[in-house]
Amino acid sequence: LGLRAGAGVGKTRLTEEFLRHAQDQADQAIQIHRGYCESYLSAEPLQPFVQMLRALDGLHDAPPELFAAQNSAPAQRADALLALLLALARRTPQLVCIDDLQWADDASLRLLHRLRAMAEREGLPLLLLSASRPASNPAALPGANDGDADILELPPLTETEAARAVQQLLPQTDPFIASEVQRHAGGNPLFIEELCHAAADHGGGLVEGQSSAAWLAALVESRVGRLPPEQAWLVRVAAVVGNVIPVWLLQALTGCGEQHPAVQALAAQDFIFPDQRPGLLRFKHGITRDVVYEATGLHERQALHRQISIALSARGGAEGQLHEQLAYHDAAANDWPAAARHAEAAGDQALAASALDRAK
Repeated sequence: LGLRAGAGVGKTRLTEEFLRHAQDQADQAIQIHRGYCESYLSAEPLQPFVQMLRALDGLHDAPPELFAAQNSAPAQRADALLALLLALARRTPQLVCIDDLQWADDASLRLLHRLRAMAEREGLPLLLLSASRPASNPAALPGANDGDADILELPPLTETEAARAVQQLLPQTDPFIASEVQRHAGGNPLFIEELCHAAADHGGGLVEGQSSAAWLAALVESRVGRLPPEQAWLVRVAAVVGNVIPVWLLQALTGCGEQHPAVQALAAQDFIFPDQRPGLLRFKHGITRDVVYEATGLHERQALHRQISIALSARGGAEGQLHEQLAYHDAAANDWPAAARHAEAAGDQALAASALDRAK
């Protein structure tokens, strides 16, 4: 099943509600695997499936395929991941969910379709759920929009639904302001939320004559500007880390962990929330993260990227898992020799995994 809609319409939220319902209401145990794809060139090959593999680390009563997938070379990793997911599906119903499929690498898409074909052939209890934005060029996602998948298109909110949303977010507002919010938002839930934040703080202040992207950016920047200094700094640091933020990395950079009052206040301010997976935080929406990142000064961004690179290197682990991230952060920090070294190593690994788009 594929959910498809434009940015801010609610794909991720709908997916999370469905997964929560599946876990709570199912009449038998269901194992849920979650992964996401990033737009950065630094995203590693097979990114969503490798995230699922890392989340399984320490699984009790694990099939032998788990060990094989964890220790496989890049060239054999897709086969090992396929064998692992099929082995799990032979034991327990499995739900595999991938967010932002429009940014998946070639190797991930091939693995996704192989998994579907083999699960169908064996009649295994396996649901593949993806969320993606409409492709400007359908050929850019080979096989992602073919007839084998059921595609559910999410439309913008209707006028009645939008009015109900505004009423819930701004229960005491002037009817004129409520109608202006609806008119500007065009049924997009993210735009409705940001405009309601602005209306609550300013009593209006909607700007005519700008593109939706421009005024959305202005609204998000204005909200960051009204945060207390510590919270504003935290949200900028988090934006440089990325859309998904490891708690250990945020703590290493700022000294603030998940339970710190300033971090928890960012959830109340509708910026950053705990992810479904332990040890991770994430921005409520990738668009918000991008706006905050672009609004952060160049020198501050470069300094933060440099600190992130140092923290990642100090954290250690298998260096093969770090080349993509280090290449990205070193380049953004203006450390071109280090960026080139890691980019070449990441490219070699991507080539070995048959992710030719990432290798390039």
